[in-house]
Amino acid sequence: MDSTVYKYLLDELRTGQKKDASATFLPNSGFNLLPIYFLRSPLQVSQESFLNLSTFLKSIIEQHLSLSPVFSHFLCIKNNNFFLLFFNAHKALLEIINGAETATHPFRSNGIQLLKFLTYCSNNGIPADFFNDDPFFPAMISFILEGMMYCGWCPDSFEGFSKRAAHEYCVTLKKSLHHNNNNDLGAILGYMWGAWLFAQKTEGIRVTDSIFHATMQTFEWNMDSFKGAYIVEKTIKPPLFYLLSKCRNRLPHPFKNPLNDGIVGLSPTIENEPLKPMELVDYAEISRIKKHGHSFCYNCETDRIKGFLWTIIIMVFEGTFYRIDVFKFPLTIECAKIDATLLLENKIVLNKTGKNIYTGRSEENTIIEFIENPFELEFDRQLENDISQFSSRQKSISVLKPITMVTAWAQGKGVEKISRTYLLGIYD
Repeated sequence: MDSTVYKYLLDELRTGQKKDASATFLPNSGFNLLPIYFLRSPLQVSQESFLNLSTFLKSIIEQHLSLSPVFSHFLCIKNNNFFLLFFNAHKALLEIINGAETATHPFRSNGIQLLKFLTYCSNNGIPADFFNDDPFFPAMISFILEGMMYCGWCPDSFEGFSKRAAHEYCVTLKKSLHHNNNNDLGAILGYMWGAWLFAQKTEGIRVTDSIFHATMQTFEWNMDSFKGAYIVEKTIKPPLFYLLSKCRNRLPHPFKNPLNDGIVGLSPTIENEPLKPMELVDYAEISRIKKHGHSFCYNCETDRIKGFLWTIIIMVFEGTFYRIDVFKFPLTIECAKIDATLLLENKIVLNKTGKNIYTGRSEENTIIEFIENPFELEFDRQLENDISQFSSRQKSISVLKPITMVTAWAQGKGVEKISRTYLLGIYD
């Protein structure tokens, strides 16, 4: 495979637009911000092509300041570390095609990590829930991967595998175009033009069929607005994929879709004030027979009260996720008014099937159980972007002893129950 994978898709997209010239200027199609050159000119490596790619990237970058984005709403998400990574990758590529040095560019180390992360996530197939079949994302990722390789920000041992990953995202894009509206076709066409242009410099790299990857890897980034890491686990048998933040000021919760970074998870309020993480004071990987996971301990506070310790344990056992939360309150507090909200990735409508148990049945089932539920969380509503919300009413709780909450959930074809495991010693 070579850059023709982008050429074929570009030909299809541009042929379709020529059949319906009016679509070029529909206000919600994104084509009104696309250089007309990308629609009418033949594919060629030229100064004019790169000038138009520069114009396209400027329009993408400007979208993050717009209240009514023409392209994907993802470009206007503010509190999302993956948005910051992708956004800064756009800015770096714009600067480089306008003459900046690649070897000394400040985004270089972050770009290498981003390339490794996107490559790793595609290993042995792109997870179905990675971007929920939104064609904007695989188009953007193919473009970024080719851009990082164009800059030379790809270790030699990764070149063939990263090239294959860029092609895999492009194939995923082509499939998803059959199931979605055309609101982002302008951006998709622009990204494919850019991917094809960048790929001309790296043409001839041998595509790697397979490469050994550890089932779990950690990727670290360091930017002014984001310093931290993400743990990614990806296995084939049994099939498993999740991302988990490891950041000073972001509480961990497993998720699959980068859109949900910073959204899913548990959010308690103490005396009507949110409990906020201030510092990650301890982390440990849990490795036991048939089960493994991660333990995080944070210093937390509200606006008025300091000195909370919040331990979060994420554990996987036979396809079931366990989340264990342990709250240690300051010694000065005996009783507190507490309520909480828990957001979980889930696309299936839930029904209560037992005390603290919720079940959703479809092609893929979902089982959620609160094994320990001191806040008395109950299913509240189904939100956009395939998220289920659980909420509790405010109640006064004695906090002389640590409060422990345990949530378990499993999702997949044929899932009928969570896999039980003994938790003794995990959070004693």
